[in-house]
Amino acid sequence: MLKEAGILFAITLIAGLLLGFVYELTKEPIRQQEEKAVQEACQTVFADAEHFEELDAYTPSADTAQKLADTGITIGTVYEAQDASGTQLGYVIQTTTSEGYGGNIVLYVGIRLDAADVLDFDFMKALRRTANEVKPDFWLMGEVIHGDYSRWVNGSTLHSVTNYALHKAL
Repeated sequence: MLKEAGILFAITLIAGLLLGFVYELTKEPIRQQEEKAVQEACQTVFADAEHFEELDAYTPSADTAQKLADTGITIGTVYEAQDASGTQLGYVIQTTTSEGYGGNIVLYVGIRLDAADVLDFDFMKALRRTANEVKPDFWLMGEVIHGDYSRWVNGSTLHSVTNYALHKAL
């Protein structure tokens, strides 16, 4: 009986050492593949972005966290999409839902405010509230061709918009 226990111990020890070796051997290539998959997902959202910078972790307010939990959604990493010169193009947000049939579904969504003059004002208000929760210094700028700019720029929607009318006057 003691002999069999010794043999089982040796087999377990060797198997554990081999698993540890395989783990050490494969952890860096796996990490690189995971990072590549994230970059490809972000690139799909913002095809014209040169690179994506990971921002600080998002911690939602208690109310928002409860609303997300009720729907089975979690907010993961937030990335800033930048062009080759480092100019901010928008944001990519990783979301996960536990409502998938075979497991979690991970979705990457982007925020870009081109043609803000055709966006729903309730959407922009919700975006501003969420942006303020995500990152208090989060700055929202929309592209607006013409009109009463104060409709888009105020305390509850965008921080700024393009001003093509002024640009043409210059």
